[in-house]
Amino acid sequence: MPGSDLLHRFEDMATVSRRMVEAAQANAWDELLSLNDDLVRQREAIAALPPTGAAQLPIPQQARIGTLIREMQGHDHRIREVVGPMRDSLRDLLARKDRSLDLDRTYGAFRQSR
Repeated sequence: MPGSDLLHRFEDMATVSRRMVEAAQANAWDELLSLNDDLVRQREAIAALPPTGAAQLPIPQQARIGTLIREMQGHDHRIREVVGPMRDSLRDLLARKDRSLDLDRTYGAFRQSR
């Protein structure tokens, strides 16, 4: 694979990653999930390449790929800052609902028998 193609793949991933940050900040969850699927496919395509691909690139392209990877790590952090509290809130809501259902199952029959 020519080095520029590998670099373009990383640039495409960074673009999707940036769009994921925007989707998370806009609470556009369906778009975020779709973009995540795109990102996973792109990452898997790069992972399937021979491991020597990046090492054979010129130093400036290697450096650019490193910069893109760090940028995507920053995007991941920002997405987690948005999604984490939402996930925790949803987890709490579901736990309360589960407790409520357990109480209904346990005491519901008692209430009906009175």
